Amino acid sequence: DQQPYEHKDKVAPAIISDAAVNLLGSLVKAPPAQPVLWRGVDYDSRYAEQETAAHFNTMLALKPGETFDVPLMSTSRDAHVAMTYGGTAQSYESYTSVIFRIKDGSRGVAVRTYYKHDQEVISGGRFRVIGLHSVAAKGKLWVMDVEQIGGFDPDTRQLVKALGYVRCS
Repeated sequence: DQQPYEHKDKVAPAIISDAAVNLLGSLVKAPPAQPVLWRGVDYDSRYAEQETAAHFNTMLALKPGETFDVPLMSTSRDAHVAMTYGGTAQSYESYTSVIFRIKDGSRGVAVRTYYKHDQEVISGGRFRVIGLHSVAAKGKLWVMDVEQIGGFDPDTRQLVKALGYVRCS
């Protein structure tokens, strides 16, 4: 009764690998035409590992003109959606939140998800910091303006291997 690519109610690795290769290939080929994209991230200092706190501190220390690389990430075309994922600092003092505002003209692939209101776009690559400012919550809620200046290596097989997928041809 099992479908050819399914195993015990889970998606088979071959399907995941093929989907990853297709997604990465689509990102490489995507035109730099996305509108402003948003991503919200936060952490709770009561429970976060030291490594997570160090990553946030490094991120918040970035100056305009500095660059950083991001693997695949989920973004939204709606700022309010990003705030639901990363605006927790407004309500809880132990949280630090960063909302990334990615300048229009980046590469990304719109995806259909269960939550259609998310207006999800998968993106990633190299980004340059344009600015960073605290917007509320006693310096615990930040907006980082960035622009995408580089995408993924067009050899998606190498990237997929780096991500840990083994089925590449």
